[in-house]
Amino acid sequence: MSDSDKMRGQILANLRAITTLADQLQDRAIDQATHPLIPGGEAMANLAGCASLEGWANRNDYRERQGIFDDGIEDPEDLWLPIQRLWFWSEAWREEHSQPTDLRPTLHTEAEFLVKIVDWIISHEPRLEDFRADVARTRWQLEDITRDGERPTRSRVRCEDCEGRPRLVKVWAKVARADGWKCPACRRDFTDDEYRRTLRRQVWQPEAARWVTADEATYILANMTPPLRKDAARKLLTHPDIERQTVGRRSMLWLPDLIAIHKLGGVSRDLA
Repeated sequence: MSDSDKMRGQILANLRAITTLADQLQDRAIDQATHPLIPGGEAMANLAGCASLEGWANRNDYRERQGIFDDGIEDPEDLWLPIQRLWFWSEAWREEHSQPTDLRPTLHTEAEFLVKIVDWIISHEPRLEDFRADVARTRWQLEDITRDGERPTRSRVRCEDCEGRPRLVKVWAKVARADGWKCPACRRDFTDDEYRRTLRRQVWQPEAARWVTADEATYILANMTPPLRKDAARKLLTHPDIERQTVGRRSMLWLPDLIAIHKLGGVSRDLA
């Protein structure tokens, strides 16, 4: 398969995922009806109309003619809504292909239009890599809003069904209780409970990383033989002799310290 074929497949997969995710925005907005900042949250913002790029350009031209400047402050791309990111490309290409529309652009209309002309885009667009990145980012934005899809977040838990034992990837669902994990190789899905049981089993293996989150540590201690009550396990996590480190925004604990402090070194580790 050529590089252009691979890129074509990636772009088409992301555009089709965008239309599927767009269908979930209304349900997500209903879920976020009591959002403290805006009823419906980000999903509602993405269901609303998108400003005209032509109108934005006209306002900028007018401000320049009037000598009104913003000291270099521009519209930052990282604040663009998903529809803005798609429309940046589709609006110009609609004109070039004589397919303008008076309808309000939506994620559905623009993604479907881009699917139709994807071969032309690959053949003619000099900024093809920028377009590919924008389509991928649009999908990631929608996955963040709807809490759907896979993330590059990888855990310490490895798939025991695969020869290469790849690390599991986090998969987000529309509601938190349905979140899970997936093996990127064999594509097996792991429920949160299966993930925790596997973590508890693998954490004792010599090659295992022993840095765990507070939630993971509580689960491991509460399911040992004999078990440590969850309230007691949570209290133990505050002990000053436990080594800690911060990874991103997560506080990690050194599991062997927890075990030593609670004098569980002789406890049976047959936790399968």
